[in-house]
Amino acid sequence: PRAACPELPVWSAGAYEGVTRRLLTAFKERHRESLAVPLGSRLAASVAALAVAYDVADPVVLVAVPSRPAAVRRRSYDAVTMLADTAAEQLRATGFDARVRPLLRQARQVADQAGLDQGARRLNLAGALAGERAGGVLVVVVDDIVTTGATLAEASRALRAAGCCVLGAATVAATSKRHTRLRPAP
Repeated sequence: PRAACPELPVWSAGAYEGVTRRLLTAFKERHRESLAVPLGSRLAASVAALAVAYDVADPVVLVAVPSRPAAVRRRSYDAVTMLADTAAEQLRATGFDARVRPLLRQARQVADQAGLDQGARRLNLAGALAGERAGGVLVVVVDDIVTTGATLAEASRALRAAGCCVLGAATVAATSKRHTRLRPAP
């Protein structure tokens, strides 16, 4: 994460390949909502590892990167928010105080990110998100996959501009070109 997003530590539960890739694809594209449980467990592991690494004892707010409205309509659910809710529920079951708050919103439309390189993704996303004022709350940005880090960087920027303290980001998976730079969650 240092190359793409030096101010934002990113933790991922594993690589976006094999079983993890198939599970995420089925969850997002084939309406397999029941997969939120195993995928949410992976996200919870990433959040917990990030919190342990930074010795966080305070409650943490998980902030899901908002899905594009067209994707939510097509799926009939917001995939990342569902994963965040599941992860927070699993973390609370272990005694870790985690809550989900919708502190990010789309500020403008963006082009589809598929096929864009890191620079093009950053340009595409610049100013695309806005954060809701939350009075210095400690947050972890959560998403399903990290590719270049551009989405996580934009989410972090928007939340910091809104006064949040961004601890870092946690994802279910990372693409193979990013995975070697990430700190894997246990």
